[in-house]
Amino acid sequence: TFTANSNTVNFNGSTPQTIGGTSVTTFNNLTVANAVSPVSLGQNATVNAVLTLTNDLTTGANILTMPNTGTSAGTADVIGNVRRTGFTGGGPALSFGNPFNSIGFLAQGTVPTDILVNLVKAAPAGVPAPGGILRTYTITPTGGSGFSATLRLHYLDGELNGNVEADLGLFRLGTAWARQGKTASDTVNNWVELSGVTQLSQWT
Repeated sequence: TFTANSNTVNFNGSTPQTIGGTSVTTFNNLTVANAVSPVSLGQNATVNAVLTLTNDLTTGANILTMPNTGTSAGTADVIGNVRRTGFTGGGPALSFGNPFNSIGFLAQGTVPTDILVNLVKAAPAGVPAPGGILRTYTITPTGGSGFSATLRLHYLDGELNGNVEADLGLFRLGTAWARQGKTASDTVNNWVELSGVTQLSQWT
């Protein structure tokens, strides 16, 4: 079951729930709070205001789209695909699922018209020992050139996979996985951030 009014839809049942319908589903505010069983997308969906994730939302092959008016809240993640539109150079960073997954751009170059982030909760192959945390982010921009971005990626303590939390840095996959480092991190809210990013591809 779910509860709804004109502004908010809250998926908070005790059995698996699928967000679906006969056409593209658009929400103002969407809350995923089903603590017992998973909630998944049965088709593409859009959230225009606040996405609140008390528990994970799984998209499968579908895409959850949020314009620049959208914000994120909660401690869980979108596992799968989130597309953000409306980036501006020098504007605010936009979140992808969890509020501590975000990308923002300096006022230089041409920013992408949209960015698709896919999260898989598994370690990528090829990261030097002890290996990557149990998350792989595939970041696919549409357009953009000469930009400089600040990339912040979230993780959970249980996903460290033998890594020392204080030593975490971001890795990017080019011809091979290479450490890019970090410019900031937070071991309480579990994120690592890197400024001056000029290439968006696969990260961990």
